[in-house]
Amino acid sequence: MTASGSPSRYTAFGLSVASALPLPELPPGPSDTEPDVTVELGTVPGELGEDGRPRLVFDDPREFTLVYPACRVRVSDGVSIVVDPAEGARERDVRWIVLGSAFNFLLHQRGHLVLHGSTVGVDGVAVAFVGASGAGKSTLAAAFVDAGHRALADDIVAVRVTETGPLVRPGFASLKLDDDAAAYLADGLAPVADGGTAAHTEQRPTNTERFYRARDGDSAELPLGAVYRVLDGDELSITPLPPAAAAIELARNAYTIGTHGRREEASLALDRSVAVASAVPVARLERPREFESLGDVVRAVEDELGRERGQ
Repeated sequence: MTASGSPSRYTAFGLSVASALPLPELPPGPSDTEPDVTVELGTVPGELGEDGRPRLVFDDPREFTLVYPACRVRVSDGVSIVVDPAEGARERDVRWIVLGSAFNFLLHQRGHLVLHGSTVGVDGVAVAFVGASGAGKSTLAAAFVDAGHRALADDIVAVRVTETGPLVRPGFASLKLDDDAAAYLADGLAPVADGGTAAHTEQRPTNTERFYRARDGDSAELPLGAVYRVLDGDELSITPLPPAAAAIELARNAYTIGTHGRREEASLALDRSVAVASAVPVARLERPREFESLGDVVRAVEDELGRERGQ
């Protein structure tokens, strides 16, 4: 995998991106301005962890090195991503590591609280669904798109804390869905060119996820309206969390939790989590893991948002 020709230009999270690696998941960006972020191919040293597991290295306070079986990536100063693909790696796997993990750390370096989740726009506010891998966050986001709402980002919730409240910058409207979810929900979505199977298939060999693109909106920031921790349950329920518990829940779902051995990173993540939890509702969302219940979840969240906003 080698760079060829001029870098392609894209937009993600309100940032202009110049990339030597094709990133078809992203909408095109302006070519007549200096890029905010560059993605280059180069040499990145680093070894996998025990049993070939991915590894995070942060010896330099201005850099993160991410080591995966598919590639090694160095993220520097919130402006630079250098990618070193492994021999024989599938380009789509490398792409998703760049668009997922690498951008997570780059946005953290740019001052965001970056949560592991999916984000949708509902009546002018951003709603985030966070939780463990496989919790169904992307499927929930697709259900909101199916109900007429807007996809803002998948896998990354980038929150910027301001004096007037937390804001979310739309990322790129591509959602990871497995084949069953896509068949049930993807009427308003289109497969991304060369979508293929999702990254990290060496960890989840039965994974049948593919990338689907929703309608792009503008890149203006939206106020964060609510955060929901997604869990399986026998019945649909929404349980608000008090601010202290909410802050802990956000910190647990921060993408940079692996850096908390470095004191300043832990402090940053906790401070940002406390600020967000103090400003917006955070709740546990339990629901049956059934496609037929998705419409009920959408309506319950819509009703909850309406009550919070006095509608």
